[in-house]
Amino acid sequence: MTDHRLSTRIMRSRRAVFGVAVLGTLALVAIFADVFAREAPIARSSAHGFELLPENAASPPDAGFELRAPIRYGPSTIASTPFTKPSLSHPLGTDRDGRDVLARLVHGARIAVGAGFVVALLGVLGGGIAGAFASQYTRRLGPTLERVAQAVDAFPALIVVALFRAMEGSSTVSVVVGATIVQWASVARLVRTELHRLGAEDFVLAARALGATKTRILVRHLLPHLGPSLVSSAALGLSAVVMLEATLSFLGLGPPVGGASWGEMLAEGARHPDQTPLFVVPAVALSLTIGAAYLFAEGLREAVDPVTLRVRDSS
Repeated sequence: MTDHRLSTRIMRSRRAVFGVAVLGTLALVAIFADVFAREAPIARSSAHGFELLPENAASPPDAGFELRAPIRYGPSTIASTPFTKPSLSHPLGTDRDGRDVLARLVHGARIAVGAGFVVALLGVLGGGIAGAFASQYTRRLGPTLERVAQAVDAFPALIVVALFRAMEGSSTVSVVVGATIVQWASVARLVRTELHRLGAEDFVLAARALGATKTRILVRHLLPHLGPSLVSSAALGLSAVVMLEATLSFLGLGPPVGGASWGEMLAEGARHPDQTPLFVVPAVALSLTIGAAYLFAEGLREAVDPVTLRVRDSS
């Protein structure tokens, strides 16, 4: 299947399009969280033109025109009294410390989605390389890597990340590194299985008959066919990491308190069940993120699955 036909089929999948739209929006929110929600001005006019300001910049009395964020509160800013009801100033209200819930939701995307994308990327790179080596060098290296991947994959991700967090301290980096250790193993096993399956296809057998080396077959013929599987695996890995980070923060094992984690917001909402937005808002954000990742992975699978293609073409 050519790249053009594949992209056309993906665009025809409503699930994939919806998943990409939601994940893309969340990625933009995570990247530009300081632009959407911060207490300090973003930029200020001066004699030399517009200048960008750091996050902790103050506003002097004689300040000129200032460009401010749509949400004029940071994730830790005491914006109002505790448990303020939703209003124009605070669309989702405030928490028990008077912090704006919407600002914390925006900055929570940076931790959840940012960690998810980083782990998904590192897991695909590490697992893809390990799986490729394991499939091509089957005498010694292959079985060894397979057993290592099986051993790592057998441990629950929550326990692995919690142990790594206990050794390295409570931070987003410890969550990312611990989750990557688990993620690469599942990707490596997927890549090894797919490469073994593709190795029996006619186009690979023809390349071998023509004298192509293992490296050429891997790079020229096998890896291009792994693209959809790797992207789908990355999407599922992203959703797993988002849920993992939220679970750790809910249990008090995530990044330091005050870091605007969706899991921490869920935990606070659970402690105050009478304050509906505190629990519902992060729960909806988590459900939307995880659901979008699964829909994208499912839509991508449908676009490249031979059985699905035959059913669609016959209809």
